Amino acid sequence: MKDIKLEKSPGMDLPFYIEMATGDAASLYATDAIASVAVSDWSGNTLQGVSVNYSFSGSQILLRISGGTAGQTYQIKAKATLTNPNYVDEAFVTLYVRQPG
Repeated sequence: MKDIKLEKSPGMDLPFYIEMATGDAASLYATDAIASVAVSDWSGNTLQGVSVNYSFSGSQILLRISGGTAGQTYQIKAKATLTNPNYVDEAFVTLYVRQPG
């Protein structure tokens, strides 16, 4: 599990890369790659107010987040199922949308 804090402006549309094979999980990802990813809010519901496109390769997830309202905080969960379907890993992202000053 990862707990990640990100910040962007409302008009920013940039990729955010998440390396899942860190710490104790590194040995697991050495033998099992990510097979699928699902993106939702932290409760598993459809995201509201931001758009997230995603892809993955090996042990890395790419989130391309666009939209959002200045002053709002969004909770995004990227749930990765590995090639060994008995293992699921999650990244919990707190996204702060701020207007550049």
